Amino acid sequence: MNLAGIDWGDAPTWCGVVAASVAGVFAVRSFGKLKEQVEDQRQALAEQRAFIADQRTLMTDQVATMAAERAELSAVADARKSEQARQMRLAVQPGSGTTIADVMNNSGGPVRDVAVKFGAYHANHAIEVHPAQPYQTRGQQRTSPVDLVGPGRRFHFVSSALSETTLANSRPMLTFKDSAGVGWSLDENGELLCTDEV
Repeated sequence: MNLAGIDWGDAPTWCGVVAASVAGVFAVRSFGKLKEQVEDQRQALAEQRAFIADQRTLMTDQVATMAAERAELSAVADARKSEQARQMRLAVQPGSGTTIADVMNNSGGPVRDVAVKFGAYHANHAIEVHPAQPYQTRGQQRTSPVDLVGPGRRFHFVSSALSETTLANSRPMLTFKDSAGVGWSLDENGELLCTDEV
């Protein structure tokens, strides 16, 4: 081959064409790889979105479960808190010109600041009675409120001498504090209300 016969004016053009062709092949391959990477990223994003959606569902379920558990624990705590108070008893015994509020501590612990009001009137006095024989007294009359009523103890709180109409309209209300210091009120119908919390 004779180099003198080559048209050198076309050779650089041909070299440029070959170089451009090689560059084009590499560009097409690079574009293909970029396209694959973009597709991989799309798949990864779709998987992340699905994972996030699953996590949101899981968190929503956990929040609902925790709310139910919290409500259950709160109910158990309320029941435990009122357990001693629910064992207090108040019965009414009409007398002649007075009313007797028969108060019994059936709980396993003492209650404090035990008082009975007959409507707007405080009990005139209180006296401890035998738990099984309420007409057998134990000790002297006490002023109301009674500082401490132990477990299994029973007291009669006696109203002041009032007219029959006043007594009929002045229903007794027992107030006391349980072992934890929580205040309660109990009426003759057994309605127990928490009056304060420690």
